[in-house]
Amino acid sequence: MREVAVLGVGQTKFGELWDRSFREIGIEAGLQSLVDAKLSSGELGGLFLGNMASGSLLEQEHIAPLILDYAGLAGRHLPAIRAEGGGASGALAFHQYSTGPTPPERFATSSLGTPCVAPPPSIASP
Repeated sequence: MREVAVLGVGQTKFGELWDRSFREIGIEAGLQSLVDAKLSSGELGGLFLGNMASGSLLEQEHIAPLILDYAGLAGRHLPAIRAEGGGASGALAFHQYSTGPTPPERFATSSLGTPCVAPPPSIASP
């Protein structure tokens, strides 16, 4: 497992948000995390997304690439991976980032409460 650090987080209001779309909620969390991390979307290398039950609730299984598309990043052809692990989906997405093949330095990882992660500053490339 490589060392990683959370650079920024974003969280949407929790509750029954019937007046908001999945797209709006995902983009809000992602933008908040980028602002918190002082990063631009151009600095991201991809997305690990933790989500429970998107298939049954949204009738959409490939939501990670969908969120990148909603964010206007589809043209960059970034990797987008969804992890599903019940209530631990966000933690599972973070775990996949930290244990998988070496990804680009800055990935967003999310459970629609998006933290931005990267190697800690002590091991990050200059």
